[in-house]
Amino acid sequence: MGGTATLSNPKISVIMAVRDGEKYLRQAVDSVLQQTFSDFEFIIIDDYSIDSSTRIVEEYKDLRIRFIRNQSHLGLTKTLNLGLDIAKGEYIARLDADDVCLPNRFEDQVKFLNKHPQIGVLGTGISLIDDLGNIIQDVHFPTNHNLIKWQLCFYNPIVHPSVMMRLTAVRQVGNYDPALIHSQDYDLWWRMSFISELANLYEIDMHLRQHPRQVTNVQRSEQFRFGLKIDQKHLSALLGISISEDVIRNLWTNNYPAPEDAISAGQLVVEYLDRTCESIRSNQLKRLITQDAILKIYSIISPFVKKPKIWFLLWRTFSKRPLLSLQSLACALLARIKGSPTIEGLKRV
Repeated sequence: MGGTATLSNPKISVIMAVRDGEKYLRQAVDSVLQQTFSDFEFIIIDDYSIDSSTRIVEEYKDLRIRFIRNQSHLGLTKTLNLGLDIAKGEYIARLDADDVCLPNRFEDQVKFLNKHPQIGVLGTGISLIDDLGNIIQDVHFPTNHNLIKWQLCFYNPIVHPSVMMRLTAVRQVGNYDPALIHSQDYDLWWRMSFISELANLYEIDMHLRQHPRQVTNVQRSEQFRFGLKIDQKHLSALLGISISEDVIRNLWTNNYPAPEDAISAGQLVVEYLDRTCESIRSNQLKRLITQDAILKIYSIISPFVKKPKIWFLLWRTFSKRPLLSLQSLACALLARIKGSPTIEGLKRV
C-alpha cells in the first residue's frame, strides 16, 4: 500500500462536498478509502443536506475522515474554499459525491506530481458511467500543458472531480473565486495556468457519473453562461484586447449569423494561436496547435466561402508560418474529409 497515513501531516487532502447525495455517497467514500495510496485526510463537508447523507458519513469510523456540516447552505464554491482553508496536505484531491475513484488514482497522481514540480493541476482520463455504474464511454484529454492551455479557449479540458492540485499554488491564486456559483473550476484552471503548468494523465483513473439530477444537467445553461464570462475575462486580459461575449458564444457554438461574426471569431483564434505559439519551442507542438487552429478557422469561414473578405483569416496565418500552415491545412482538410477532428491527435501528447 503506497504511503503511510500521517493525520497531522498528510500528503493529500481529499475534499468532497455533499448536498443530498445519499444515493451514491457510499460508493464515492469507499472508492477513496480503498485507494492504494493511503497517506491522506478525507475532508467531507455536508452542505446542509436534508436527506440521509449526514448519517451515512457518520457511520464510517475511519480516522482519516474529517466531517464538517455547514450550518446553512453555502453552495459548492464556498464549501470547497472552506475545505481548502482547513486542508493540511501538500496536494489537494477533488471528488464529487456521485463519482468513483479507481484504486490507483492517488498513487498515479502523486507519482506524477512528485516527478514534475512545475505542474500545479493534474487531471486524469475518465470513464463516463450511467446511473447504475455501467461504463458509457472512455474520455481522454490533452496531457501537455501547451495543448491544454490552447484548448482552454474553447472548452474546459480538465475534469474537476479528477484533479489533484498543489495546495500552495491554489492558495497563491486565491482559491476558488467565491463570486462564481458555476464553472469555478474553469476559472481556477485559467488562473493557475499563469503561475504553473497544467496536465492530464492519459490513464483512466475516474468514473464520472451521468444522471438526471447532477448539477451539470440541471443547470447546464447557467454553467454555459458563467463559462462564457470567464473565457471572455481571461482571454481579454491575456491578449490585451476587448473581446465581446458574443464572439465567445459564437465560437463555442460554431454559429455565425453574418460574415462579420465569423471574421471576429476567426481573428480571435488567430490572435490566440500567435500568443500560444510564442512560448512553444517544439515544432511538433506548434504544428499540432496550428493544425487545430486552421481546422477551426476552416469551420468558421466555410459558410461564407464565397465572400472574398473572409479568406484573409487564413492568409494572416499563412503569412507568418507558410510551410507549417500549408502542412497543417492539408492535414486539417484530410481529417475533415475522414470525419476525425485533428484535436484527437493532441490527446496522447
